[in-house]
Amino acid sequence: MKRILVPCDFSVQAKNAFALALDIARINMAEVIVLRVMERHLDYEAVSPDLSTYVSVEATDKREQHAREEFEKMKAAHSTSVACRMAIVKGAVTDSILEFIDKEDISLIVMGTKGASGLQEVLIGSNTEKIVRFSKVPVIAVPQAVMLTDIKHIVLPSVLELNQADFIKQVKELQHLLNAVLWILVIVDRSSGRSQNEIRKQMEDFVSHYHLTNCVLKIREDESIEKGIINFTSQVNADMIAMATHSRRGLAHLFSGSITENLVNRVSCPIWTYTIRK
Repeated sequence: MKRILVPCDFSVQAKNAFALALDIARINMAEVIVLRVMERHLDYEAVSPDLSTYVSVEATDKREQHAREEFEKMKAAHSTSVACRMAIVKGAVTDSILEFIDKEDISLIVMGTKGASGLQEVLIGSNTEKIVRFSKVPVIAVPQAVMLTDIKHIVLPSVLELNQADFIKQVKELQHLLNAVLWILVIVDRSSGRSQNEIRKQMEDFVSHYHLTNCVLKIREDESIEKGIINFTSQVNADMIAMATHSRRGLAHLFSGSITENLVNRVSCPIWTYTIRK
């Protein structure tokens, strides 16, 4: 892991993401890059045709200076030796983040959820799907302050596919990083007719196929996948949810955009996502 990206609007949620990113970077000797995206349409006030250019430059300079000051304050709040720098780019939020991933060879994105301005646009609504679906690297959505050492139980909702070697490799690396228990969860529709024994055998084959260790197998019936994940996560007091997504078909078999959105909004633990590419 080389570089961790934190899209930032300096809200409380963004600062929580920054703190978690520092924890992860410290263990991996990685660099943290705080990215402030400034949308172009906010760069000026059209006071008059003659003044618009002047106001644009002045407003941009003020906003950039404010961002740099906020970054220094945020960094000063943490006593750390982690390499950390700030980048400012102009453009649409989602496109700018995706372009930055390639440009800076980012290994992981850590994002605060329900941010007051920029991050709200990033993580609520259609931008959620865009970042998660098209990011080439894992994304951690952070709804509230959490320390890396507190994450010891990861829920992995699964449909038990055996063609996801890259995704499971990433999950195993995450589990190793956190030294966590992996709760493999299958949510069964009450009308599916599938037997518990049949599902249990499939889960055991899944564990054997991917050589998973330190894991617990759980089957739950619920009226929807979303409710099943939320209820189970609350029941076991899980510290993180890990989810697979697909880049072309929206979100994975388990997850539609609305499910992901609702999980981000309704669970208090971080959600880690990784895009499966065919």
